[in-house]
Amino acid sequence: MQNGKVTSWIWLSLLSLTMIYVSTQATTLDPVTMRHILPAYAVLKNVDLLNSSRCRTEVDEFRNAVDNHILWGLRALDTSGVPPGGFISGHNYWLGDRMGCTILSQNRTLFVSEGKRKNNTIYRNPNEEHPPFEFRFFIGRVRHNSTMQYHQEIPDEDLITLGLCLPASCTKHDVAIMLAKVIHNETLFIGKLFAINFRLLQVTDLVNDYQWLLSLKMISIIGILLLLCTTAAAATAYDIFGHRTRVNSENEIIALQGGNTEELENGTRGKRRTDHNGSTLSKSGEQNRMNQYLLCFSLLRNVRQIFKVKEDVENLRIFHGIKVLGMLWIILVHLFMFGFHVMANKSLYYMMGDEILMEIINNPTFSVDTFFFLSGFLSSYIFLKEQQKMKGTLSTTGKTKMFVQIIIKRYIRLTPAYFVVILIAILNFTWHDHVSALLPFEHPSAKCSKYWWTNILYINNFYHWDDLV
Repeated sequence: MQNGKVTSWIWLSLLSLTMIYVSTQATTLDPVTMRHILPAYAVLKNVDLLNSSRCRTEVDEFRNAVDNHILWGLRALDTSGVPPGGFISGHNYWLGDRMGCTILSQNRTLFVSEGKRKNNTIYRNPNEEHPPFEFRFFIGRVRHNSTMQYHQEIPDEDLITLGLCLPASCTKHDVAIMLAKVIHNETLFIGKLFAINFRLLQVTDLVNDYQWLLSLKMISIIGILLLLCTTAAAATAYDIFGHRTRVNSENEIIALQGGNTEELENGTRGKRRTDHNGSTLSKSGEQNRMNQYLLCFSLLRNVRQIFKVKEDVENLRIFHGIKVLGMLWIILVHLFMFGFHVMANKSLYYMMGDEILMEIINNPTFSVDTFFFLSGFLSSYIFLKEQQKMKGTLSTTGKTKMFVQIIIKRYIRLTPAYFVVILIAILNFTWHDHVSALLPFEHPSAKCSKYWWTNILYINNFYHWDDLV
C-alpha cells in the first residue's frame, strides 16, 4: 500500500514537471524559428557584424526586448515586413507598416476609453509601450530568381521590397551588412520553400533631406516653373486690371464720338465683334505686340477660351467630344497600367483579361491613335481651307511653304505646354524616388532627365523605352 502511494506520487510529480516544461516552452520564443520566419528578427541576430557601437548597442537592446516580450520591442518588430501570402502569384511587397514605425518613434499613444485602457494594463505594461531610442524605417530591395513565381514580363517583377523598422542610429550601410548576411546564409524559410536565391540590391532609409533639390538640374527646373508661374500671374493681373480697363475706355470714347450714348447707358459694349482669342478689337488700332504675347499667359483668357461655348459656322463640334473621350480613355489606361505595377496579385489582371470590358484596357493604342488622327486631320483641314481662300493661285512651292508654316505653328503651339509637363514629371518622380517605398513604373525620373530632348523633337517613338539606359 505504501509502495503504491510512492509510485502515484512519483507519477504525479513527473506529470507536473512535464506540464511546467510544456507551458514554459509554449510561452518561450524560439529564436531559431523566429529567424526563419521574421526577416527583421533575422537581421537583429547579425548585430555582431557591426562596428558602430551605438547602433550595435541599440540593436542588442531591441533584440532583448523582443526576446523578453517587452511591448515596445514587439511593436517595432510588428511594423517590419514579413513574407505575405501570394508569392507564386507575384506578391513581392513585404512592406510592413512605415507609418506605425514613425508613430513608434514619436512616442504617440492611441487614445482609448478609460475602461479599455485599464483592461489593456492587465495584459501589458503601459510603461513599456515607448522605446528608449528612436526608430527609422528602412527599405531593402532584393532580387530573386524563383521559377515557381508566375512571371508576366513586366519591369521589376522579380524585385522584393522589404520594410524594416530598426534603430535610427543605424546607417543604411549597417542595415545592408546585416541583411546581406541573412541572404548569404539562406536564413529565411520562404527561400527554401520556393527555391529562391536572393541578391541584395539596395538599402534606403526614405529620409527626404531635400539635398536633391540643390542639383543644377533641379534648380533649373524649379527656376523655369517659377518664372512661368510669375509670368502667368502677371499676365492675369494685367488682363484684369490693365488691358480690359483700357479696352473699355476706348469703347466709351468710340461710343461718344459716334453719339451713341444709348449704348453706354445700356451697357451693351460687350456685344462688339471679337477676334478669335475673345479680346475686343479696338478701332483706334492694334495693341502692342508684346502685350499680346503677355496676354497669351493670362489664366483668365485661357480659361474663357477653353470653356467657350459660342458656335461658329465652321466649328467642328464633334472633335471636342472625341478629345474628351480620348483623354478619359488614356487616363483610365494609365490608371490600370501604374496600378497593375504595384498589385499584389498580378496574375489576377491577366485572368480578368478575357472579360469584354477589359478589352478597353487591353487595346490602349487606339486612344493614342485618336490624337494622331486629330492632329493630322486639323493640319490638313487648315491647309485646304487656306488653299481654298487663295483660289488656286499658289504654286507648288507656295503650297509647300504654307504647309510647312502650318506644321511649325502647330509645333510652337504644342511644345511649350508639353515641355512644362515633362519638367513637372521629372521633378515629381525624382521626389517620389526619395520618399516612396515602391519604385515608379518605367523609372521616369532617370530616363526623362536624360532623354527629354527626344520628346521635345517628337522622335521618342524611334527609341524603345527599354533600350534607354
